[in-house]
Amino acid sequence: MIKHLKRGLLITVTALLLGQTVLCQAAVQSLDRIVAVVNDAVITQSEIDKATIGIKNQMMAANVPIPSADVLHKQVLEQIINRKLQLQAAEQAGIHAKDEDVNKAISSIADQNKMSVAELYQKVTSQGMSKENYRKEISDEITLQQIEQQEIGSKISITPSEVKSFMHAKSRPSAPLASKEFHIEDLIVLLPENPSATDLSTAKKLADDLLVKINQGSSYKDIGKTEVNNKSVEAADLGWRALSEIPSAFGDRIQKMKKGSVIGPIQTANGFHIIHLADVRQHAIANTASAQLTEPEAQQMLYQQKLEAAVKKWVVKLRTQAVINMHP
Repeated sequence: MIKHLKRGLLITVTALLLGQTVLCQAAVQSLDRIVAVVNDAVITQSEIDKATIGIKNQMMAANVPIPSADVLHKQVLEQIINRKLQLQAAEQAGIHAKDEDVNKAISSIADQNKMSVAELYQKVTSQGMSKENYRKEISDEITLQQIEQQEIGSKISITPSEVKSFMHAKSRPSAPLASKEFHIEDLIVLLPENPSATDLSTAKKLADDLLVKINQGSSYKDIGKTEVNNKSVEAADLGWRALSEIPSAFGDRIQKMKKGSVIGPIQTANGFHIIHLADVRQHAIANTASAQLTEPEAQQMLYQQKLEAAVKKWVVKLRTQAVINMHP
């Protein structure tokens, strides 16, 4: 997956727009109905579908449980609405990204990913987005950063006393931290996007059967290569992970597991999981968070906190002033 520049004083490519799969043009046309109208901007079903695919791919890559289709649809739609409102505000303010700024941003993204600009375009194209659309999304991100800076960032003030208080709050006694990591293997009986009661029952039974086989000595890899009743069974070695990197659906239970034990099936939006704790390790790590912040670092962190909070309030204000019509 392509790395991006961080948002704030820098530029990012929105997470909704990468890792996408190309939809069949005929399918897009058949599904391309109007879902919402934001002032004079239309949001179509295909636009939501593409954004949803990107989010799902990222969540699966991070092994994060995917919410239900209804919840995910609502979240994606809200993000698209907010984005369009901000871009409309930029249009009214006469803010437009320049070509040279777009070129610089794309060059920086390519450098971060250790590839040439041509290779970056090729990668993006292979993921289902044309060069022109990619440049448009980069341009939009630059525009959003500029309108946020004009409307909000330029009005944020930070006093010396705020900086000192922030530095004091962030400083802690230096001490080694105990870090526990877990080597996890995950066996998944996948569910379709909108599973029926029969789908759930069949997948649950299959997961129960697989758990019995595992307890009897069958390996994860052997079971992961099988497909039963058209339900794809996948085995994934998640490697070593800190507790904070483990999906919340598993984290609490994994803490209580012993090395070599198995739990499951655990149901999430994407299927039934059987978790194997292959190993546990614990070691001391440096407490880098305890280092004293410098004044410029503290000021920058404070600025980002205030900016993020102010942007949220600004978006709420834009929504109250907008005409948003949802189409059933």
